[in-house]
Amino acid sequence: MTKHTQLNAEIRTVLGNSVRKLRNQGILPAVIYSKDLGSISLQLNYLQFLKAFKEAGTSHVVDLLIDSKKYPCLVHDLDIHPVTGKLRHVDFLSVNLKNKVTATVELKFIGESPAVKEFGAVLATPLQEIEVEALPDNLPSEIEINLANLVTLDDVIRVSDLPAASDYVIMTSPEEVIATLVYQSEEKEEEEVAPVEEVAAVDTNTNI
Repeated sequence: MTKHTQLNAEIRTVLGNSVRKLRNQGILPAVIYSKDLGSISLQLNYLQFLKAFKEAGTSHVVDLLIDSKKYPCLVHDLDIHPVTGKLRHVDFLSVNLKNKVTATVELKFIGESPAVKEFGAVLATPLQEIEVEALPDNLPSEIEINLANLVTLDDVIRVSDLPAASDYVIMTSPEEVIATLVYQSEEKEEEEVAPVEEVAAVDTNTNI
């Protein structure tokens, strides 16, 4: 049986703007969404959640312990302050371990593209995560992408290039680009710089 990360939680009665007081006390406001129970407002120990999230991420089951009852769930959404970067709120999604769910899985880039060294190409990774469908306990923590497969400037790694897995199904469009190479010749750079210099000269003459 898969071992789940466990996290204690309490029913939260403080709502609205008053939750700021909780945050000042090291308490993290949260909500768990369930098809059977609707939404339940919770509060967690801030540091304990960070530790649990480091272990589970968004694709491993967390057992929320509320009033001696266990609720298997996934971390569904994080609200992070845009300036301080501090976590302000977390949403959990209650799951049935016997029913498949769709979750976001992080892509882990490994290796090095030979084309980067040989041709001076720049690596572009427009896709950092993909969606997969699986039973909650079969969700992968991450999926590795080997950049060594980018040998020439024309090589591209798409979702369709990922190997099939028996435990989960990839839901992201197979045509989505995961990694590619961008190469800009010196001649092209000079062509792009020239018009800028001409515009600068025109502006200078206008101000005289």
